[in-house]
Amino acid sequence: MAQSKNTTKTQNGDRVITIMINKSDYNAFETDIAFARCLIAKAIEETPELFPESMSVHYKFNGHIARSKKTNMRLRLIETGGHNYRIYPHFMASYMRGETSSISDALFLCRWSPYWAIAEVFGRNHMYWYRCHNSLASKSIIGTTIQKDTRIPVDIVGDEHHSKLSGNKAYIATTVAKGCFLGVEVTNTCDEKELTEAYGVFKEESLQLDLNYKPNSINLDGWQAGNKAWKTLFRSITIISCFLHGFIKVRDRALKKMGFIFHQLSEKAWDCYRAEDKRSFSQRIRRLKEWSEVNVPESPMKVNLLKLCKKNKQWQVFYDHPNAYRTSNMLDRLMGFMNRYLDKNQTFHGKNKAVSTNTIRAFSLIYNFSPSCPDYRRKEEFKSPVGRLNNHEYHENWLSNLLIAGS
Repeated sequence: MAQSKNTTKTQNGDRVITIMINKSDYNAFETDIAFARCLIAKAIEETPELFPESMSVHYKFNGHIARSKKTNMRLRLIETGGHNYRIYPHFMASYMRGETSSISDALFLCRWSPYWAIAEVFGRNHMYWYRCHNSLASKSIIGTTIQKDTRIPVDIVGDEHHSKLSGNKAYIATTVAKGCFLGVEVTNTCDEKELTEAYGVFKEESLQLDLNYKPNSINLDGWQAGNKAWKTLFRSITIISCFLHGFIKVRDRALKKMGFIFHQLSEKAWDCYRAEDKRSFSQRIRRLKEWSEVNVPESPMKVNLLKLCKKNKQWQVFYDHPNAYRTSNMLDRLMGFMNRYLDKNQTFHGKNKAVSTNTIRAFSLIYNFSPSCPDYRRKEEFKSPVGRLNNHEYHENWLSNLLIAGS
């Protein structure tokens, strides 16, 4: 069953529809109503999910916006369902900042390089590229990432990335699944109230896409404020404790002189993880506890190992949800990209969390849509994480694909 997408609504209240049109045909689209109507009818037939549902019943042209001094182009306005929409061609970036073919390479490199370095190579100045980057933040992350008949993943992973905002601690409430970012929001604290508001943005955007959306499970690291926040947002959700985080607490307290014992307990712990059912898991973790009580010297490492064994029932919840994520390994990989981006740009440049959230939302969309490493792509048909998630791409240029999908 296809999902009904809301057309992108930007922060200043404008509504935007992006259509695929050849650059050579745009002059006719801009001046000839008959040609424009024919092209839009064809687009609605081929990709109905990119248009408001009311357009299949009725719409009317409502003039143009003023000609852009940057590009010498005019955008058509369409009225349907009581709203006005700007019609953007896929080859033009948001706010008419330039053609996608000329800025997509620079925005792709923003994942690794600071804006001043981008300006040195591609021209303009660092603020131009900063604005180009952040102009993508107005789009819904889920609404842009989930395309066509793809359903929002019901098994997800969540965690908070630690960062800095104006010299103070900040946290990025992050939700991921299927190798893509589904939600990011900056908070000033890591308490239950702020995390509920931050993760609530994920809930709001998911319900805009699917009113009946309810995730089955979420993998979390055990932070109580985060657990309570998700239970507040989705009462029926099952929380899967991350086995990897439980093991990391043991590993981080291992001393060098206990190297051989740590190697043994590591094998035994991950042997528990590989158990095929609850009964086998329970037996293995009980043997691990018995072995540790006899063989592991008194130490913080032993204390945390016994705590891991004590959570036997907690780890077994996974076996009731075999499609759930058992560790946060996938999220940790994506957070690694996020951390490198923030490090190269010396964390957030804004003075409030709204501006900082825009920056990290734009980064997340660029990560979802831009090409992955060629070594990884050799195994896959599609270049980007979004292409692999949806098994579909609208356009070969990743930025055009993002703008079209955001419609």
